[in-house]
Amino acid sequence: MDLQAKLLRVIQEREYYKIGGSNKEKLDTRIVVASNKNIQELINEKMFREDLYYRINICKVTIPPLRERKDEIIPLSIFLLQSLSKELGKKINLIEFNALEELKTNIWQGNVRELKNFLTKILLFNDNNTITHDTVKSMLANENSKKEAIKFDLTNITIPDKPLNLNELNHEIIKKTLVKFNGNKSKAAEFLGLTRIQLYGRYKL
Repeated sequence: MDLQAKLLRVIQEREYYKIGGSNKEKLDTRIVVASNKNIQELINEKMFREDLYYRINICKVTIPPLRERKDEIIPLSIFLLQSLSKELGKKINLIEFNALEELKTNIWQGNVRELKNFLTKILLFNDNNTITHDTVKSMLANENSKKEAIKFDLTNITIPDKPLNLNELNHEIIKKTLVKFNGNKSKAAEFLGLTRIQLYGRYKL
């Protein structure tokens, strides 16, 4: 929240101090902001400054998640495979159409980043220069089974008889997650499905 206040001041006054500097510098830049979170929800949770939001929300472009843009998955996959094959030095002569259709049916919760990571694995672990339907299907099944394995079963969760302090529970979960990732706040936030701002806010409660 402190950084948000500083950013808001810079945008409003259009001047700033360089690190270690004593003279004000004029701001000559454009600001592009992107987020995969619902900013209005963050504002309601007091995790994002409302005045900053209205300052930066001048021209808003909403990009639907990849699962809502199914028709883009195949051409996007072909483009990514071409780029990745050059980057990784892996020559691909053929990808079966059914393999592309299999990619299209998958729900890419992580959007383009998840699709790119998956195609990178395909290239790294594929021994020949053809990507088959069976290869894609088996690797997708393996990836999805891993996701299912780490999900918590909340249907049979037991609430203790004694009063439960949810803030303390959140604090303890975040604390142990930070220990798990050796204090890396970005990894801890990603693991818990939070932004760094939400992580800070809930850890301080």
